[in-house]
Amino acid sequence: IAPAFFGGIIAVYWGTDKRRVELLKGRTGSIIAAACLACVLFLLFKPFTLVGLMLLTVFFVTISSGNTFFGLLETPFSLWLGEISYSIYLWHGIILWFVMLNVLPRFKAFHLTTAWFVAGAFCLTPIVVLLSCATHLLIEKPFIALGHRIARPKPEQVQTERLRASTSPSRNPATSPQIS
Repeated sequence: IAPAFFGGIIAVYWGTDKRRVELLKGRTGSIIAAACLACVLFLLFKPFTLVGLMLLTVFFVTISSGNTFFGLLETPFSLWLGEISYSIYLWHGIILWFVMLNVLPRFKAFHLTTAWFVAGAFCLTPIVVLLSCATHLLIEKPFIALGHRIARPKPEQVQTERLRASTSPSRNPATSPQIS
């Protein structure tokens, strides 16, 4: 787990220098990111080895530098996934855990391997996204709006604050001490 956190630290450090960030923003950065991701997905049997984490770190640093991954991260669908990402974060583990440990083991052909996990995650992605859309629209968004309404000062509070500010001796130019 520590090397994965180290990758995040590298991304933060990389982002402190605008020149380094600019190196990875363009098409070359997209090619580097795609190559690293392809190596992890297709060449490594175990993706979370030191080599795999190094490749994933390069991918993550490139994306966190503002690279759009050939424009893919600027599409409306990608932006929507970003909007519902908290719901995805909450649901994906629950759904994967339930299916991988309670549903798939009932099939004789199932063995908990990377290939089965990737296939299961791929097949479950639409379910996670649909459930996350529902959760975001029906729960998360209304409660965020409620929080904004609660936190917003009421008009009479704003008027009272303005009145206090205008009559405060330190803010009223007529009564504040003059510096000569």
